[in-house]
Amino acid sequence: MKTFNRGGVIWGRWSVNGRQVRVSSGTNDEVLAKQYLSQKYAESFKESKLGELRRRTWDEATKRYLDEHSSLRTYKQYETHSKWWTAKFKEHKLTHLDQLSPDAVAKIRDAEAARPKQRGGGKRSPADVNRKIAYLRAVMNAVFDEYRWFGDKASAPLYRFLPGEVERLRYLKPEEVMRLVNALPEPYSAMARFAVATGLRRGNVLEMKWEDVDLGSRSVTIPGIRMKNGELLRIPLNEMAVQVLRSQAEKSETLVFPLPDGAEASEIPSKVWREALKVAGLKNVRWHDLRHTWASISRQNKVPLEVIQELGGWKDSRMVMRYSHLNIDHLYEHAGALDKAFSTDLAQGRKPAELRAA
Repeated sequence: MKTFNRGGVIWGRWSVNGRQVRVSSGTNDEVLAKQYLSQKYAESFKESKLGELRRRTWDEATKRYLDEHSSLRTYKQYETHSKWWTAKFKEHKLTHLDQLSPDAVAKIRDAEAARPKQRGGGKRSPADVNRKIAYLRAVMNAVFDEYRWFGDKASAPLYRFLPGEVERLRYLKPEEVMRLVNALPEPYSAMARFAVATGLRRGNVLEMKWEDVDLGSRSVTIPGIRMKNGELLRIPLNEMAVQVLRSQAEKSETLVFPLPDGAEASEIPSKVWREALKVAGLKNVRWHDLRHTWASISRQNKVPLEVIQELGGWKDSRMVMRYSHLNIDHLYEHAGALDKAFSTDLAQGRKPAELRAA
């Protein structure tokens, strides 16, 4: 067993049947960490060598999952979902992982869907409920596929999402983007322009520092700790993005988009955003739609989907497929194959009137 320090916490790492295991001790005390990790190592040995599978709890699973994803930007969301499920499982007296059957989870899911919103009442959207289901599925997939707490042959239960969720894909035309940019005050105007130019997420733009920027090579590097997927992202800058950065060069030595008082912006104020939309004559637009706008315009200008995925920092290609329909130039030739199959006259370009006369 080897130990290492990450974020001020001592972790243990060892191999079980060729599979790497990482466990957080939850402390920086070397004595306590050694005791805890030695116990976990012994449990792993028993489970792998002697076939003894200990009955595990939800609390164990969600704690380990959170520990292993503590560096991601989405950690706070995971933590919120974890607390919600913990409270619900306690309410339904579900302690162990083998009690979390699809039927038991479906009852909790449906009850949450039927619960009125706290603000304004009305039904909860399927998306609100499905985000909670997505977290539960992620934890249980790790339990079965990575931690192997149920052995090597067991499969994770399938927790079904609430039906009826409609995928939202709102993007702006270039002229709409400029109306919005002109309506926003600084530094949000520059942020919006940069977001559309690069496709970067809101948090990456808000937190951007000059140390992330290399104007010489016209590139930006976002450390993995500030990325949603935890992986470093380095992207080239187009002229639009470079112009924005040059306009910000004298405003702060550290932050690219500082507030007027020099502080880092933590969010886009809702009041500022609503007023800008009103002035720009736009409705139903969120900040994240600027990322959709970048991807949509890129696709309409024939940028390949795999390039959009790489530039946008998406780990899953399925997230990029939503933009596939925005450019159909490559499909025209194939669509014409039906003309040849059904009618020689159509294939030769004869007009409908000529066909009727014949």
